Amino acid sequence: MNDDQANKKDNSQEYELFIRQREALINTANLAATGFAKAIMTLSGGALALSLKFMADMAHNTYPMKAGTLLASWIFLGLALAAITTSFLLAEFGQLKQVAINDEFFKKSEKTHPKNHYCCIISVLNITSLIAFLIGMFLTIAFAYNNLPPG
Repeated sequence: MNDDQANKKDNSQEYELFIRQREALINTANLAATGFAKAIMTLSGGALALSLKFMADMAHNTYPMKAGTLLASWIFLGLALAAITTSFLLAEFGQLKQVAINDEFFKKSEKTHPKNHYCCIISVLNITSLIAFLIGMFLTIAFAYNNLPPG
């Protein structure tokens, strides 16, 4: 085997390793994103249900104190659910867009990298869902604290 063949073999092995690592990282990122989205949906939905249960069973006041706090918490928890659900839909669009970008990239002789703007939008929605969830939880806890029965 001459030096050129050895270099091609080394480059081929490095490229295969690169591809395997890349695929593993992408799979891990997809699993993490899916887990994050499921967690936000489950926790936000659960917090809404708990606050409704608290209102029905534990807040014995005819007119609960700080009812606006509860309404605000529902708005933020609903926003968290809406943002994460929208990010699911846009992730599908983003993946299809990336396939089209990759197809065009390999067909053209001039190699340009168009941006997939769905990625930025999805990141903003994920961050929004996390922040909205945290604010909603804080407001739910504040409402519950203000309406616990005395003693």
